[in-house]
Amino acid sequence: MVSYIRLAHPLTSVSAAAAAYTGAVVAGSAFVPERTVLMALLSVLLITAGSMVVNDITDAATDKANSPKRPIPSGKVSKGKATAWAALLLVIGNFIAFYFLPREALYVTIAATALSVAYHTAAKKIPVAGNVVASALLVVAIFFGSFVQGDYMSGLNLMVLAFLSHMSYEIYKTVEAAIGDKHTAHRTIATKVGVIRARMVGSLFIAAVVIASFVPFFTNIYSAVYLFFAVIADIILVAAAVSPLRLSSKLIKVAIVIIFLAFLADVYNFREIASPLLLE
Repeated sequence: MVSYIRLAHPLTSVSAAAAAYTGAVVAGSAFVPERTVLMALLSVLLITAGSMVVNDITDAATDKANSPKRPIPSGKVSKGKATAWAALLLVIGNFIAFYFLPREALYVTIAATALSVAYHTAAKKIPVAGNVVASALLVVAIFFGSFVQGDYMSGLNLMVLAFLSHMSYEIYKTVEAAIGDKHTAHRTIATKVGVIRARMVGSLFIAAVVIASFVPFFTNIYSAVYLFFAVIADIILVAAAVSPLRLSSKLIKVAIVIIFLAFLADVYNFREIASPLLLE
């Protein structure tokens, strides 16, 4: 059973659910969510898990060289059983949306399932396009959380920052893979235009994140609490742009987490201030 859990990439799956949770909270959900939001988070987690199993199936050949201890290349799980496992997770994830959530939610989960499977089987092999799809999937998770809560537009600022920051992460990962001489079955922006130019593109996305991060504050949508965390994330992103490449993608991941925390902290602070006023 451990091998099947590893196939589902639990950290990635939980991260997707956490993104949906943040989208829901920003849209008005309680920090301890009600059943509808909980079902949405479970749906996201299972669909992400299923798509990650698809990823391991399609990457089985390259994993023999890069990660031979993964369940499929090591022989612990066959491709046939992995395919059945992926199908089960994806079907249950969509069934939860069908049974427990508003009808429109199923449309979103079906689209997300199709997009994620397309990414892991084909789109990720296309330079830049694959990076865009991977970043879009993060946005879809945030959107889904906000959508189920009933106010998908409230997560727009978070979606923009999440997309831009994840694009920088995706591109820096291709640069890291290129200089690390990792075996890959597809071309990336780093192998197509070179690591120097690819890193410049990644840095442009970092610059875009830094600029965009001030918009929610200066448009009076979010407070100084948000800005405090956003500035920390910006500093880390700038550090990532000038750090050795082996550290850059790791720093960007930390910054992405802090960006999400910025929105959660601001919402929490606002509710703490508003609660006594509402009771008067």
